[in-house]
Amino acid sequence: MSAATIVWVIIVIIVVLVILGLIAALVTRSARRRRDNQHRERAGELRERAAAQESEVRRHQAAADETEAQARQARAEAERKEAEARRLQEEAHDRRATAEERLGHHQETLREADAVDPDVPDDDPDAPRQGPHLPPEGTTTGPDGGPADEAPSTADYSGEPRIPGQHRADGR
Repeated sequence: MSAATIVWVIIVIIVVLVILGLIAALVTRSARRRRDNQHRERAGELRERAAAQESEVRRHQAAADETEAQARQARAEAERKEAEARRLQEEAHDRRATAEERLGHHQETLREADAVDPDVPDDDPDAPRQGPHLPPEGTTTGPDGGPADEAPSTADYSGEPRIPGQHRADGR
């Protein structure tokens, strides 16, 4: 083989290698474009899905915000009711104290009336007073004025039986 032939073979080999390199570069570039286009399409699909989910996410956030506001409102209402319950409890305590004080004054007035009433027997000056209006000291009375441990009377002052809660026609 001559030197010229060897040079031409080397030139042909170089040209073939360059052509193969160009073909490989074109194929690679084409594959990269295809892959990039597929990635762009996938990214677009994901963005569309995210946009569709955005309204649902906002709806869930709004529902959570509304529920949180309802919880705050319920807590505030409970606090108001608790404050009202404390106020009513204090008022009930004050009224109970006033009622007990007035009952004491009432009983003292009745004792004074019995003390000055000449019709109330005064057997023992040291004995506690118990006129027709007062029970013996240290006892309690029931709703009809009788002892608390006995059943209420079912007869009125005329001796006629009565039904509890019912009044006589003559107003007694």
